[in-house]
Amino acid sequence: MTRDRFAPVTLGILAAALLAAVVLAVGVGSEWIPPGDVLAALFGGEVRDAVRSIILVSRLPRVLCAALC
Repeated sequence: MTRDRFAPVTLGILAAALLAAVVLAVGVGSEWIPPGDVLAALFGGEVRDAVRSIILVSRLPRVLCAALC
């Protein structure tokens, strides 16, 4: 098989790994936030206001900056 056939699969695997790393990195800190709560906060689910604030205001911008730089 040629490299061209593996490129979409490799890209998909790398994108999934990056997404998993971002979700886990957002959860790690002085207060552990489970991945389910991180996903709920990101996609509008029900989480405590304090947890949503920690994720959206503090952790997510730092993690996204680190992931994209």
